[in-house]
Amino acid sequence: MGRQNTVQGYEQADEQAQKQAICVADLVSVVKMDTEKMTVDVQPLVRVPDRDQYQDKSQILAVPVAMIYGGGFVVRPVYSAGDIGVLLYFDRDTDSSLVDGSQTDPNTGRLHSGDDAVFIGGVKVDSKTITGLPDGTLCAGTDTGSVYLSISKSGIEIKGDVTVTGSVKVTGDVTAGNVSLKNHTHTCPDGTTSTPN
Repeated sequence: MGRQNTVQGYEQADEQAQKQAICVADLVSVVKMDTEKMTVDVQPLVRVPDRDQYQDKSQILAVPVAMIYGGGFVVRPVYSAGDIGVLLYFDRDTDSSLVDGSQTDPNTGRLHSGDDAVFIGGVKVDSKTITGLPDGTLCAGTDTGSVYLSISKSGIEIKGDVTVTGSVKVTGDVTAGNVSLKNHTHTCPDGTTSTPN
């Protein structure tokens, strides 16, 4: 009976070790970002048990950044050191598929490896705040609300200076201060001018 319990104990310990070796996802902090290659170096935040203590996990380098990208358009995020995100581990070696996006056989037998991960950014931790953005709208802006572009069902609001390279075409009126571009008049020595035509 004692031998059976010992064997069962080893089997349970082996099964537990195998489960612990499977990486699915990690909460991570950005160490640095390469905006040209769209990769980040990250540090997993949750330590792993090692006998009677916890150990830091190693940094994972040059992880591709997930973004909105397709059809010739991109929404490119920028991450700074200390930003928090999720590292998602793929089931198998993705090296060949990431070269050109084609269907391939895996190069190796790697499973759930840090070499085959993607960074999904933008997890807000409790100690950070996001303020100054309009409620109930889709916003892109600073986390202090000092600059933003806000889209609501009634229109688009921009806060901050705007630089335009190219032409601007407007079908409605433009108001600068309280002066209408279409309906303003000028006062001159001979009287008041008519509105622009």
